[in-house]
Amino acid sequence: MSLKLYLEEQNNMVNDIEKEFSSLKIKCTEKEKKIVELIEKGKLIDEHSFLDRYGYKLYVSELSTGCKAALCVINNAKKIYNLIECGLNARDVIVSLCKEGNVFVDYNDVTFVKYGDDDKIDVQLDDYVFTDMNRLNVYIEDERPFEPDMRKGGIEHV
Repeated sequence: MSLKLYLEEQNNMVNDIEKEFSSLKIKCTEKEKKIVELIEKGKLIDEHSFLDRYGYKLYVSELSTGCKAALCVINNAKKIYNLIECGLNARDVIVSLCKEGNVFVDYNDVTFVKYGDDDKIDVQLDDYVFTDMNRLNVYIEDERPFEPDMRKGGIEHV
């Protein structure tokens, strides 16, 4: 399963990340901790609180919208989340780390930067799966909507 990336708006998207997050139960998994670390430069303590980048203990309700979106994506892979209110760092962390789920990114906003220790991504866009962030960027910037050059690595046809 891959993170499915949409560059065109979908009918059934979740547009209100704050509302969606309010019903989410944080589990304090390693992936959730990594997301908070990368986006907030903080540390997830438990399901109710985190340490921010300055060492202050805050409620998870005070996480950034982008961090909340990332946590929603990894905890509910069936919904399509609109990342319009997310910062670029959060959007890039989602595309870098989430191996399943569904997200919409405004087509005018697209170029991704890789986050995390793993060089591989797992992103589906159109009829292709991308395992390399640079290859995904080339496809979006230079090849889409035409057929991509399949000789370049980091791309497979679905």
